[in-house]
This record gives sequence, structure tokens and C-alpha cells, in this order.
Amino acid sequence: MKRREFLEGAAVTAKTATAVGALGAVAATAAASHMDEPGENISLTFDEGALTTYRPRLVMSTEAREKHLGTYGWYATSADYDTDVAVFWNRYSNQEGWIGPDSHFGDTEPVQIEIDSETGEVTRVRASVYHWMKGEVTAANAPLYEETHAHLAVVDPHHQHRAAQPAEDGFFPDIKDLTEHYPRWLDNDLEEDVRVGSSTVPWRMQNWDHWWQTGAGGFSKDALLVQALRTAGFDTEGQLRVSD
Repeated sequence: MKRREFLEGAAVTAKTATAVGALGAVAATAAASHMDEPGENISLTFDEGALTTYRPRLVMSTEAREKHLGTYGWYATSADYDTDVAVFWNRYSNQEGWIGPDSHFGDTEPVQIEIDSETGEVTRVRASVYHWMKGEVTAANAPLYEETHAHLAVVDPHHQHRAAQPAEDGFFPDIKDLTEHYPRWLDNDLEEDVRVGSSTVPWRMQNWDHWWQTGAGGFSKDALLVQALRTAGFDTEGQLRVSD
């Protein structure tokens, strides 16, 4: 089962079918050429040194660790911005949900670390905290480990993120080359789902509240479905702000 099928099934299960039924009128999303998006001023590279410096420190259950296929990244730089962005995706073999419709093969969850281009200091951390809905905090409020690593716990069973507590034991994943794998993921299952520019022009995510593809008029049926599920209290929502 694909991610979109999960959302539609879960919406019904959560008894929000009436609330979201009108969304069927939203125009279908046209396939977009994701990898044509960066533009001449943006560089997306597998800078292993930089990605290792800013890779997240992940806290996972045994079940999540067994499903974790790897953490993939590229490093985005541009003369048009005063920050760099380390873009990561955590990839899992499958998701076993609370109910039948929210289980599916393949699961891919985003994390982005924004960095001052001159000083190298982390300025912002953002990640999926509820089915590709964004959580974002400034460095002052972020769960940072040794100043450059976002310390994030993976929430079972849907692999969204929350701020890890200092005492929670995490690990540093080896970073695999996203430039090699991302086009393949698009071909397999992500092209219709993921928002154009959310990873290739990651600075845009400062102003966007989700990673879902948008259609006519800038609306996303999937994001609205997720918001309906969130309002209905379905599943656990993570948060990235460090507790006081």
C-alpha cells in the first residue's frame, strides 16, 4: 500500500470522510520534473564531510532500527542564500501502522538542517513531525547534540520525529548519497507525493508547512487529509522544540 492510499483509508477510519469528501474536487496533481527544479545558482552535492558534520543523531526503537534502510543526504548551497541546507531523508523498508490502511511498503521521512554559510553554525532544524507535516525550530530551541547534530527520536509506528531528551541514547547513521537515490525514489513512488522544490530548493521549506505535492491553486489534497486526521486526534504528533 502506498502513502496516499494510507491517508485516504485512514481518513475514513478516523470518521472524517464527510469533512474531507469535498476535497475530491481539488484538481489532481500533475507529475512534475523534480530534478529540473534547482536552477543555475543552486548546487546539490554529496559533500560527505559536511553531511557527516550535520547528520542527525537518531533515537530509534529496535523495531524502527530493523526497518531503517539508511539515512540519505545532499548538501545544498547557493549564492542566492546566506545559509546552506543539509537535506536528509530517513528511509524505511515498511511501515506497520495501528490499523490496516496505515501500513505500507516503503517509508521516507525528511529532516533538514539549515546552516550559516559563513560561520557554520546551525540556524534552524526542521523535520516531519506528523505524516510529512513540518515542525521547525531555531537553533536556540532545537534539540542539538554537540552543537551541530539534531538529536531526534523516531516515533513508532509512523517514523515521524520529536525532540529527543538528552538522556536518550542515539546513534549516528552513515550518510548515503541522496543524489544517486532520489531520482530513483521519484520514479518508484515519490514523484506524485513529494512537493517540488522541497528538497532541491530546501530554503523554501521555511515558508511551507508540509512536504506534500501541491496541485492547482497551490492546494494539497494530501496535506488537507492529514490535517483532518490531526484534528481528529489520529496518531501521535511529534514536536521539535526543546522542553523547558
